[in-house]
Amino acid sequence: MDTEGTPGGIVSYEVRIRLCGLPAGGAEEVKAKIEEALAASVPDGLATVEGVEERQPTRGNGWVEERITPLNVLFCTLPQELQRPDILAVLAENYHRELACLWRTARDGRCVRAAIEVRPWCRAGEQWICEFLSYDKGAPFAEEYNFHLQNTSQWSNSQTGWAGHQGAIVLNAHDGHVTAHH
Repeated sequence: MDTEGTPGGIVSYEVRIRLCGLPAGGAEEVKAKIEEALAASVPDGLATVEGVEERQPTRGNGWVEERITPLNVLFCTLPQELQRPDILAVLAENYHRELACLWRTARDGRCVRAAIEVRPWCRAGEQWICEFLSYDKGAPFAEEYNFHLQNTSQWSNSQTGWAGHQGAIVLNAHDGHVTAHH
């Protein structure tokens, strides 16, 4: 092991641990328990617990803020000529796949305050566009915008390592082709 350049040739390590579901009495008790466990096997002064941060995700009833346009509403709001069984089948396949991905990201324990959206159609020329996204309202909000002028600052949470799922289902009215874009 190369220890050149470190004081006294000592290598230091920073360890991040996520502990969930402990029956502890708060951050200070968790810190004390970790220090106690380290003291049994690590000599004094070689290991220090610099801090323990406690997070309380808002889970339980309603812990995910959701605005989901139902599939039947999406289908029924299309023009009559696009309300065809072949379009419904492909639309449903894409809708359910993307909704499952949104829920998977929302249930990720690293997401502090989950929100998911499946938006109603918007039109751009011949295209019918249904945007979908998951984001973490617990992530720091900043002035970060993408090409479509959407604020993307909460699409990931750099503090926890969480990343959401965003994109759109697009129906081309010209040929009835349905695609998903991420």
